[in-house]
Amino acid sequence: MNFARVQIEGNARILSEPASLSLDRGSRLIVLGVEVDASGVHLLTHTADPIRVAGAREPVYGCSEFVFALEPEVTRAGRVEPVVERIERWLTWTPEERICAPGDHQLCLEP
Repeated sequence: MNFARVQIEGNARILSEPASLSLDRGSRLIVLGVEVDASGVHLLTHTADPIRVAGAREPVYGCSEFVFALEPEVTRAGRVEPVVERIERWLTWTPEERICAPGDHQLCLEP
């Protein structure tokens, strides 16, 4: 399994570590874990479909950690909306993949 880490700073700057794994726009990801700490939100994801990786003969699955930096006041406030808004600037959900409770976009199932 291949792994890539992507750091998204508050000023919209993206930092990534060199890795053989590269995700194309539109790659489908499954969120395996979410962690919020003083520095931001960490999403551990896994590709839903095999992807091409440099040096591999066959497509493979891979994991990525997306780290969304948050201002300390956002973390301290404990509100979900600004956190979700920050994530959705970079990662999008499609209606086919996200089913939410009526009127509550925070309570969702993602098959």
